[in-house]
Amino acid sequence: MLRILCENGPSSYVGLQTYEMSLLPTAILLLLCTVSRAQNPSCPAYTHDCVPFYQCVNGVINTSGGGLIDPRLGTSNGCRVTDTGEFGVCCQIPGSTNIIACSGGQICVEPVYCNADGTVNTDGSGLIDVRRARNCLVDNSNGALGVCCSPTGQTVDRCPGDATCVEPGQCTTKGLSTDSQYLPYGQGGSWTKCKINIGPYSSISGICCQRPSHYEAARECGVRHSDDDLTRIRPQLAKTTADFGEYPWQAVVFHRNFTFNCGATLISNQWLVTAAHCASDRSSLKVRLGEWVVNDNKEPLQPRDFEVSRIVVHPNYNSYNLHNDIALLKLDSPVNYEYHINRVCVPRADQAAPRQGTRCFATGWGKNAFDGQYQATLKQIDIPVVDQGNCQRLLRRTRLGRYFRLDDSFVCAGGEPNKDVCKGDGGGPLVCQDPRTGNYFLYGITAWGISCGEDGVPGVYVNVQKFSDWIWQNAD
Repeated sequence: MLRILCENGPSSYVGLQTYEMSLLPTAILLLLCTVSRAQNPSCPAYTHDCVPFYQCVNGVINTSGGGLIDPRLGTSNGCRVTDTGEFGVCCQIPGSTNIIACSGGQICVEPVYCNADGTVNTDGSGLIDVRRARNCLVDNSNGALGVCCSPTGQTVDRCPGDATCVEPGQCTTKGLSTDSQYLPYGQGGSWTKCKINIGPYSSISGICCQRPSHYEAARECGVRHSDDDLTRIRPQLAKTTADFGEYPWQAVVFHRNFTFNCGATLISNQWLVTAAHCASDRSSLKVRLGEWVVNDNKEPLQPRDFEVSRIVVHPNYNSYNLHNDIALLKLDSPVNYEYHINRVCVPRADQAAPRQGTRCFATGWGKNAFDGQYQATLKQIDIPVVDQGNCQRLLRRTRLGRYFRLDDSFVCAGGEPNKDVCKGDGGGPLVCQDPRTGNYFLYGITAWGISCGEDGVPGVYVNVQKFSDWIWQNAD
């Protein structure tokens, strides 16, 4: 055995190492005795290095990025803590009431003054004492007296798959009558009514109108729509804004009070995939499919809301460093595929991955900068794939430090200035086009980054292909 003493620069510390003689040629001996001089001379050789304090966790260098990364979570709004000035999240004070600001021209009134269709009661309907004799028996009321009143037609939560809910004046085809027939729409008919959501707690009354044949659902996964005729209703759209129905697999995950949480991606008629850091208790979440402009109810086809009946989080998910950051959401009822609601393709485990530089598309309603604003219209960005080695090298130049190791549960894309997903885009899709079929497959799930849109700093996404077998084993 050979014992080698290596001095640690000007420090009095001496590192003692023992090696098998037969394994160490002379050149290696010289290297072992000089390597410590490349490290900080005030730290013990071989075992320690001087790093920023935030990279040292319990005395060991943080190589996973835990606590240093920025999850793309929608509940953080870039607020600053009053005492320290650091970025934080808005969190409700115990015992206080969750107050919202009315939007879209709405005002706040007592519930009794708000009609069922979401409009303010201005004529006293339901509040005044009608001077009318009660002269008929109310059905199933054990003899209660009432007044004769014409029925207004049934109201449904969702129109059938071949119809959409629109304001009465916007139905240009056939309306669904109260006896479930499609008839030429006219103002004097008796039509099946539906609700059009115009805010978290309000809606207006619409009718079920037969969908034009122009809006046909694709029969395959991963079909991306782009129709100039549809975009004429939004002529000011920039290249960074998606067309109506262009990404029909995009979903929104809300909290039950309709505050924005994350994005998700439809992969079958009842299952979505999202980031595990977005998946909380299922009873607190709702999913919306087919959304485009979140503050406008005059889209060609209406979005549809669903409850979450089940959440499956990957068993190896690590909330500290977001390794294996993937979860499945099961809807409470199957989806009828439509023009603006359809599934994306999931890559096979043996499918060839996109090469470095391949342009792919990330979408969402998240912020346009780290301390920016959420987007009203679905945004899209085209960004290049960055391979694992290059991504790790670029991320080591950030606050993650030179010891950071990129886990194989991640892939990377981006690194171009001012083109990035950001807060609120978490859980949403990064899709690439399959060169063989032309259809789009889910390459990544928006996970985390270092700030947003910085030159030379790629965004980090869940490696969907790594989990493709797990996805189909659990999405029954």
